[in-house]
Amino acid sequence: FQSKVEKITADFKSVASKLKQHASFAIMPTSDTSHIANYGDISVTKVEPGRVSIAMKSAHTASADMLAAFVEANNYPLVSHFDNHNFKRLSHIASKYIVAAVVDYERTEETSAILAGLEHALSPSSSSSMQDQDKLIFGHLDGVKWRTFIKHHRTMLPAVLLLDQANDLHQTFPLPALGNSPVSTYEGTLEKEMLTVVRSVVNNLSDQSEWRTSEPPTLFEKISYRFTSYYP
Repeated sequence: FQSKVEKITADFKSVASKLKQHASFAIMPTSDTSHIANYGDISVTKVEPGRVSIAMKSAHTASADMLAAFVEANNYPLVSHFDNHNFKRLSHIASKYIVAAVVDYERTEETSAILAGLEHALSPSSSSSMQDQDKLIFGHLDGVKWRTFIKHHRTMLPAVLLLDQANDLHQTFPLPALGNSPVSTYEGTLEKEMLTVVRSVVNNLSDQSEWRTSEPPTLFEKISYRFTSYYP
């Protein structure tokens, strides 16, 4: 008879061996896990500095395949840089939504303030409600290069785009531009604005009444869309 500790240890080591090139793994006794949330006697937890941890509770009841699926579905950073290498994969993870800060990287001070505000809103110390964080993949993308993409989703610069790729639904949350504002004032504004946006994103997961479908593409855009918008 194999104990639940022996089972989860064997399955976890199997998954770690399979996915060692894509993630880092460790087995820790509960006495050493005071720095992360306690999810019971046996759990598999994704830990990243500055991020609310995501866990599979009662992991000893899961199969090795279920453990591997959990790791693969949550193997992305707190805030991703969406590009032609990762966007398609991340936007097609089942039951996940993309939350993208649409920015102009040439506006360096504006972009830095927006991303700092986003990371602050996602930090464990923030007051934003993140009970559904495991359903969301946060990141940022180049709204200038991805101009066809943001046109397709009726989005402007700068903004936060909430995207349900599977159903081609989205919602846009406009952000204030830096303009002539002092940088320090703008940073404070963005910190508060992002907290509001993140709360709105979470609330809109259960109420999609204000979500919109994408702008119908022209014939040419239908042909070139995948290349010009997702792979600029």
